[in-house]
Formats: sequence, C-alpha cells, structure tokens
Amino acid sequence: MRLRANQITFGYKSGSTVLEDVNFTVDEGEVVGLTAPSGYGKSTLAKILAGFVKPLQGEVCLEADGKKLERGKGYNPVQLIFQHPEKAVNPKWKMGRVLSEVGMPPGELIEAAGIKEEWMSRWPAELSGGELQRFCVIRALNPKTRFLIADEMTTMLDAITQAQIWKLVLSYAEEHQMGVVVISHDKELVKRLCTRVVDLAAGMP
Repeated sequence: MRLRANQITFGYKSGSTVLEDVNFTVDEGEVVGLTAPSGYGKSTLAKILAGFVKPLQGEVCLEADGKKLERGKGYNPVQLIFQHPEKAVNPKWKMGRVLSEVGMPPGELIEAAGIKEEWMSRWPAELSGGELQRFCVIRALNPKTRFLIADEMTTMLDAITQAQIWKLVLSYAEEHQMGVVVISHDKELVKRLCTRVVDLAAGMP
C-alpha cells in the first residue's frame, strides 16, 4: 500500500501560499523524513496527509496495486501524532478512556511506553505534556494503522525517553509493515531514523 500526495497546494485567505505543487509518497514499511525550517508547511502537510485539512488543489490517496482505495468511515488508517498532545485528547475524558477509544493496546506496549497504571484514572490536565504524548503515541500504534505521521512527536520528552519511544515506534512499524513519516526541523534526527529524507525548503523531488 502507498500513501500519495499529488500536487498539493495550500494557502490562507490572506493570500499567502504555504504549500505549492507538493508531491510526496511513502510506502508501507518505509520510514521517510520530512524536514524544513519553521514556516515551510510541515505541520500543514501532516494534517493534509492525515485528512484533517483539505488542500486547495491536489489530492491525497491510498493506493494498492496501482489502484486508489477509499478510506471510508470508521478508523483512519493514516494516524497523525501532533506535537502538542493536549490538543489531541478530550479534556473531559480520563486517560484510561482516551487510551481505549479504539481498543486498549496490549499491556506490553503500554509498559514499553512508560505509562504508569495510576495515570489511567487521571484527567489530561493532571499529566505533563511528555506523559500525555506517551498516550498519543501508543494510541496510534494500532493494527489498523497503515501509515503514521509523526509531527515533532518527541519534542516534549527528554533525550533518553525520546530514544526509547522512537525505538518502540520503529520496531512496531517494522513488525506491522507500517509506513512512517518523521516530521522534524532536526535534520540529524531524520537522517538517523529514516531511509529517505525530503527537504520541503529545497523543493519536493
């Protein structure tokens, strides 16, 4: 399966264009880095790839054997992990409900992410940004996820925890043949994690 963005253009009502004729693909099992300085539309493209935002022009589609697939209703096979986890969880739900919204992950995944049992009964506001992000990462590691868009997902974690989370995510992705898009301004990070790196600031290949 392939996630393909064809000639994506996006701009605001003010007239400023953020993305113009962007072409981007990622295959199942592939880890692709997407980097650029702030203001080049990395997060906007992430939202477009995951279906949260519609482009002004172009399209994003899933393909298998050269044919387009309909995403349909229900679980989105393209999951986006936001940089700011507090924006991705329902503040009126306790964390156990947040995590089990699409099915409770296996205990070994929860443990590997460093999630403590006592956090399950807490409200989102009672956890730090780093603790919340662990929930968002694990929630996206679902067998139905075919592509994971990670938008600066470990910036709220310390260096040791960042390494642990990335090891967990990439191991899971390899086991389940999940495509991963690593979005970051940190070029060294994406070079270290990815098999291919695309620089938005330099133009799309």
